[in-house]
Amino acid sequence: MHRLQAIADRIDSVIDHLGHILSWLVGFTVVVCAAVAILRYTLGLGWVWMQDAYVWANAALFMLGAAPTLLHGKHVRVDFVYGARSQRYRAIVDLLGSVFLLMPSLIAIFVLSFPYVRDSWRRLEGTLDVGGMPGVFLIKSVLLLFCLPLAAQGLSLAIRSYIRLAAPDLARSRDA
Repeated sequence: MHRLQAIADRIDSVIDHLGHILSWLVGFTVVVCAAVAILRYTLGLGWVWMQDAYVWANAALFMLGAAPTLLHGKHVRVDFVYGARSQRYRAIVDLLGSVFLLMPSLIAIFVLSFPYVRDSWRRLEGTLDVGGMPGVFLIKSVLLLFCLPLAAQGLSLAIRSYIRLAAPDLARSRDA
């Protein structure tokens, strides 16, 4: 059990670090979006690449931020299913949800997105917009990257849920 706990702790540490790195994209997105609006409406200037930059940053933040969001329990849950229930009940929901909902969904997203992303890389797909950011294949790769940290965090959640069920005395809460 202690080895499983160590694996979950390591996964959580990496995902938490990812979240801190991604938090910089929030500021970047806000600054660039504000700059686009100010330049457009005060000086009549605009560049498509600047618009692409904040849209891409927001997309990466949203997709890659799913794992840190799950780590900190900030995903939307259905309160009548999960809300004021016992720790054991929550552990069962988290374990079954991770194994039978999250993981199959991530596998499907990865498998179905892979040919799409691979084709984009083969063509080194660029933007269709004149003056837009090159390297559209990079932002499309976020579809695949999304699956990896979220699957790792789902594994950590499943491990912690299993420990909470099998050895409640060893279970440590993320909030403690």
